[in-house]
Amino acid sequence: MRQGYSRQSVSRPRRILWASGLVIGGVLVVVLAEQVRNPERVEWVFANQPRCQASKAEGLVLQEDSGDSVWAARGYDIYRSLGGGPFERVAKVRPPFGEPWLGYLSGLRRLFGYQELLEVIPLKPDLLLAFAGGAVFRVDLIHHTQEKVLTLRYFGPGKGRGVMSRIAVDDTGRVFFGEYVNMKMPHSVRVWRGEDEGRRWTVAHEFAPGEVGHIHGLQWNGDTHSLWLMTGDADSESGIGYSTNGGEQFEWLGRGEQRFRTCSLLFMGDAVVWATDTEENQLLNWSPATHELRRIRELPAQSLYAESLDATRGLVALSTWDAAALLVTRDGIVRKVAQFTPLQIEGHPFPGIRLARGRPPSREWIYLNPLRTEEEESAIYRFPVTDLATCEIGGAAR
Repeated sequence: MRQGYSRQSVSRPRRILWASGLVIGGVLVVVLAEQVRNPERVEWVFANQPRCQASKAEGLVLQEDSGDSVWAARGYDIYRSLGGGPFERVAKVRPPFGEPWLGYLSGLRRLFGYQELLEVIPLKPDLLLAFAGGAVFRVDLIHHTQEKVLTLRYFGPGKGRGVMSRIAVDDTGRVFFGEYVNMKMPHSVRVWRGEDEGRRWTVAHEFAPGEVGHIHGLQWNGDTHSLWLMTGDADSESGIGYSTNGGEQFEWLGRGEQRFRTCSLLFMGDAVVWATDTEENQLLNWSPATHELRRIRELPAQSLYAESLDATRGLVALSTWDAAALLVTRDGIVRKVAQFTPLQIEGHPFPGIRLARGRPPSREWIYLNPLRTEEEESAIYRFPVTDLATCEIGGAAR
């Protein structure tokens, strides 16, 4: 007779395994729930900064300053601060199932230093577009609905982020974004145009393979009613252009040189000012009246974000080996208003300071968002605009 296990002897170990699996599974569910769950509210807390009344909100990525409303994100959650109050969670975006879902885990976001999972574009106070996980969603805060309206062509390993942060909305509410691609092989690159409050998308312009590497961003100049485009990265791929017909055709301010490689523009009255995104970094001024391009001065590091404050002043944020914010005018750097210590970890995205989209009709606060620095993994600092001449955030005086 062949010796073997009886049914009773087998069932007991199985019961033990099942029980152990349930316990382990329950622990994992609890751990994941803690990782995924974001707070309903993020308060502004006092930030002990010299020479200004500064406060900060921890763990948020700055999106847009609309004046009375300031938008932010944490993971796939969207937050809004109304009238200077705390950030309240207003929606959670659900990206397509797969790799993007790892972004729900705060521990992984910290481990990989990647907090910018969302780009949030408010079309109305309660209607948003959210770029997340390779798709564009139309988020209705009143009816608590979200609808996927577009799939990004270039998203994921070996392809790219799909889109960068500079997304434009024109005077009629049309939305424009450019494809951000990391692929080395030749590929076309498109400018997309969204209409009917983000419901309908068409290709406004398409660059042939090899013409540009990717699009750094698009910005709307409300003073001249023109759409501005920034491309990169090689000499032949870099350029700054503008369109007056909805992105279908672009006139080039300049292209084919690294000095036309930038990620954000400052519209200052009758001048366009930008900081380059290159190894040899400069602050440049272009006059539409004379078409003169003038170098204002050199910069200590490359820049990814800039924000116009008014017709004479703007903020330029530095990244990579510096994490500073500079107050600049059309004639040069006025002063350093923020300085953090870059956290340099191989394989992580660039450290630096992120600035808000938008040009509010009135401005009470200045917002700065250090990311991947020794002092802050992600936090939004604010201080009164009246303190701009004196404020020193994060050791700017050093």
